[in-house]
Amino acid sequence: MRISFAGVGVVGLVALVGCAADTSDTETSIEQTEPVIGGVVTRDRPEVGMASFSWGSYCTATLISPGVAITAAHCVDWETRDRTDRFGSLRLDKQPSGSARFQIDRYRALSPKGLGAPDVALLRLATPVPADVATPAPLATAKPANNTPLTIYGYGCNDDWEHQTGGGTKRDYHYRYGQRLENVLCP
Repeated sequence: MRISFAGVGVVGLVALVGCAADTSDTETSIEQTEPVIGGVVTRDRPEVGMASFSWGSYCTATLISPGVAITAAHCVDWETRDRTDRFGSLRLDKQPSGSARFQIDRYRALSPKGLGAPDVALLRLATPVPADVATPAPLATAKPANNTPLTIYGYGCNDDWEHQTGGGTKRDYHYRYGQRLENVLCP
């Protein structure tokens, strides 16, 4: 099945995208570095995964259909790649243990270059994610009211700006919508 990103509109709330340099031994680096800012280690919400890119960075990405994940446009440098290639993979941590990887073969940034509110990109997976690994998350259809309790899931990092390690483990963070999140999960 061919998925075209042309004309795709995204209505939703992108709550968190944590980016950092990819490390091959992330779990060890978490134990040997500065404490992670906020959050509690979790395997909940297997549809929230870590997209590792071929250029050596990673970001939180959320599965929104069996073959598509949503992330931040800055994770793909606000660019679009419409040709099939190997751009990295999406790792989904299954419950209670184990993980599965799915190749990212195309992506589309839905915002212009530069940080701002429309910092959204779609990642197309070469093969769909089976339901026994993760089911897609529904997109928000309305903005939450201030003070609504929410939980953010993502791969945060520590406050070591130079190395930004510690982001390879999923964490959750509870807060109320409208609360400032600066320096809570990732610099």
